[in-house]
Amino acid sequence: MNLKKIRKCEACASYTMKEEHCGKRTKTAHPAKYSPEDKYARYRRIEKGIETG
Repeated sequence: MNLKKIRKCEACASYTMKEEHCGKRTKTAHPAKYSPEDKYARYRRIEKGIETG
C-alpha cells in the first residue's frame, strides 16, 4: 500500500499531493515525529532563537 501525504508548495502556499507545484519542489505539510530522547532539539531551538546557548 502506497500512502501519499499532503504536501505544501513553498512558492504559492497551496496544498497538493504532487512532488512539484508551480515549477518548484514541495515539502511535507506534516511535522516530524516527537521523541523525548531527541538529542538535537536544543540546537534547533538555539538556531530558531527560542533558547540561548
